[in-house]
Amino acid sequence: QIREIMGKCIERLRQERAAAEYNFAAIGELAHQVKNSAACLDADGLKMTAFRLELLCRKEKQQEVSEGIAELEKGYTEFRRIHRWV
Repeated sequence: QIREIMGKCIERLRQERAAAEYNFAAIGELAHQVKNSAACLDADGLKMTAFRLELLCRKEKQQEVSEGIAELEKGYTEFRRIHRWV
């Protein structure tokens, strides 16, 4: 259940990153959901990365948010690899 939620949030973040205009509130909410899911899974690194993205959304700087999404995607991919999620 948590894995599914996190996967859907990451996919939506990818879509937001591809958009010309960022919806910072939506991205921040998705990052918040990933942070909560990561906390349930004891994925501290992923949780902190999601929290940083939440904070970046408050600044509404597209380049920094884009980099934050990329970092979160990378962390998620690594977490999946380590835990052998299919």
